[in-house]
Amino acid sequence: MRKKQEDQLWDVYIDTVTELQKFLWLEHFEIDLQWKRELWADASMEITYKYQRATLLFDNKIIFKEDYIKELDFYIISRLFMHECFHIFCSVWTSYLTSEEDNLRLTMWQQQFSMHNNAMITLEEQMVCVLEKTFIKHFEKTKEYKELEKRFKKAQ
Repeated sequence: MRKKQEDQLWDVYIDTVTELQKFLWLEHFEIDLQWKRELWADASMEITYKYQRATLLFDNKIIFKEDYIKELDFYIISRLFMHECFHIFCSVWTSYLTSEEDNLRLTMWQQQFSMHNNAMITLEEQMVCVLEKTFIKHFEKTKEYKELEKRFKKAQ
């Protein structure tokens, strides 16, 4: 992908997150947008409530890989961003075990804690998905969404 095209897409992504902050009334949060390789999922959100900060982390193939971008439309990208933003509202302060080795070392008490943790992770994702499916219908009707969509198509 050409550097100019990457820069144009990055600007659209930044502006999309900014518009989502306004739309979802999250302007008091400082949200950083970052990409990195080898995430366990396509995207994730890191939230620090003490300072009201959040970081959206995206696998770079999602937001920059040329053949992948050609297959996407802006609806999918904006939905992905919105989904991650809703983790701010629904976070249950859970985390995944870092490795299989950690799983093997668990005592009985830790296994019960881990089962509870996994149930909470599932619950959080369910809440986020419901909110995302509901609110994307309203966001895509805004003039800001339509303008961002045009810019995304132009940058592709």
